[in-house]
Amino acid sequence: VQLICNFALQDDQEIDAIEYRGIISLAARIELPADAQRELNSYLIGDQRIESNELLKTLFAQVNEATQDILHKSIMKDVLSLDNQKEGTDVTQWRQDRYLSSLAEALDLSADQIDFLIDGIQHDQNILGQRLNDTQIKKQTKDLAAKAAAVGIPMAALYFSGSVVGVGATGITSGLAALGFGGILGFSGMVTGVGVLLVAGTLTYK
Repeated sequence: VQLICNFALQDDQEIDAIEYRGIISLAARIELPADAQRELNSYLIGDQRIESNELLKTLFAQVNEATQDILHKSIMKDVLSLDNQKEGTDVTQWRQDRYLSSLAEALDLSADQIDFLIDGIQHDQNILGQRLNDTQIKKQTKDLAAKAAAVGIPMAALYFSGSVVGVGATGITSGLAALGFGGILGFSGMVTGVGVLLVAGTLTYK
């Protein structure tokens, strides 16, 4: 989360309301413990900053190699998701942002992989924002899975952390399950199945 704070600060050294909302929402979705929340609050309002490279070293020293690969993609998606929420920002122009470019290099991600992560963000937005039906969701998800294989990104990387269009995996499962598998409010029953899949994948990696 501090990595994402660094991104929010890099352009104007301030965290605006939209950025703050995105950061705090992410912390809530991944159920950041109370002591870590206090540390995050201190980081948000304090003057001391930790270099992103140091944060990455600290993070990856705590996980095995297989998980590192998933985290590389997931962290990048989290940062891109925050960028996508900012008004007047076109996340597809990520190459013009020095922080995003340097983070992509540090995480050893290719331009094609970054573009795919952006496709994943837009895919999620289409499902929830455009009220797609089952047929449309199935087609888009198949297309996304084909792209994932082509650029070497496991689908689990898209849903490993909290950047599921502002809704965590558990939230998707419990919230849409309460809707009775589709129909109500225009949500597709297939989305509930996606939520179950996300939770299963997350538990597997944990």
